Amino acid sequence: MKNKRNGVYLTRHSDAVKRTAELEAAKAERLGKSKTLDLFICDTLSKGEILTEFDEDIWAAVIDCVTVYADSSMVFKFKNGAEIKE
Repeated sequence: MKNKRNGVYLTRHSDAVKRTAELEAAKAERLGKSKTLDLFICDTLSKGEILTEFDEDIWAAVIDCVTVYADSSMVFKFKNGAEIKE
């Protein structure tokens, strides 16, 4: 009985270690994307150029998705995970 219980604990621990590694990898990937995006934005803005019209490249680099609701409100989700509700 004791060995069976220990086996269950070991299995749960192993699963938790695997899940933690998966979450750490996902976090590292998001942080890398966020840093890349920040560098892109800073580089674009440091040129001193002011956007006067829609720039498809910047949109594609920054926006992950936009959700439009029936009441005409929108949620912009950025690739770094930030959201803006309008």
